[in-house]
Amino acid sequence: MTMALVKNILRHVMVETAMKKRRCHHNAAHQITKGMVCLVVVDERGSKTNYCSECAKPMLDAARNNLMAFAVGLGIVIEQARHDGARIAPASLPTSS
Repeated sequence: MTMALVKNILRHVMVETAMKKRRCHHNAAHQITKGMVCLVVVDERGSKTNYCSECAKPMLDAARNNLMAFAVGLGIVIEQARHDGARIAPASLPTSS
């Protein structure tokens, strides 16, 4: 028996290296220069919106919190990755009385 493929629910969000100058859509004063990495969000029409690392951080923090809340709601324990790629032991889920 084969396992079903895992669906990528974040397929509209990616990290890209800018091939030319881009502007940050959260703060137009922030420039994304050639060679810099940026967060890219693709809308339903396929249009890309770019965010510099500084502006992307609070967005990714909020997304992580939302995903963790979904997991808690489903009773799932998620492993967390460290920046160096190693795994962190999952935090204990709160129990309901």
